[in-house]
Order: sequence, then C-alpha cells, then structure tokens
Amino acid sequence: MGVCTGLAEWTFLAMVLTIRTEADAKKLLDWLGTTQSVRNARCPRCGDFCKKLSFESHQAKIKICHRCYGQEWGEAHGLFQSKILLRCWRCIIEIRNVGVWVE
Repeated sequence: MGVCTGLAEWTFLAMVLTIRTEADAKKLLDWLGTTQSVRNARCPRCGDFCKKLSFESHQAKIKICHRCYGQEWGEAHGLFQSKILLRCWRCIIEIRNVGVWVE
C-alpha cells in the first residue's frame, strides 16, 4: 500500500488494522460496499471475477456474485452446517495478507 494521502485511505487503513471480530469485518465490508464497482469486478466473498455483481449480501451492505448469494441464502435457512465468517471473505484475507483488494 502506498502513502495514505486522503481521509478515505486513512479510514480504510485504520479499519484494516483493527479487524479482530465479525463486527469489525462487517464495518469494513459495509465501507467497501460504498466504493465498490459492480461490473467486471471480483466478488468480495469468493474472489471470482464476475461480469456483474447483482446481489446484496445478507451479512453486509456489499454486492456479491450469484453463487455466493445462493450460499448465503442456504446458510441463513439452515441448509448448511457451517457459515463462512466475514473475517474469512476473500477480500478481507487479501487485505490482511497483501494490504490491498484489487477489484
């Protein structure tokens, strides 16, 4: 990550450095959702490239791909035993490991 020049970058950096709980991850995902491009972008949950991210996540205010939306729906309705934690979403993992999420 380069030098932070604006308030948005400092806010983002502060959020990344404090991700310890699901609530912290949700705040970051909600914030990313405000700047997210939805065409020819990567799904923040699985990391796959999609022509269009059409579905609002049940867990955060961010768009996800149709496969992840189906997975979330199944998780919410008890069809799956486990649920993918927000801290395990692809964008959160890449931000923590690499310092950036490239859509």
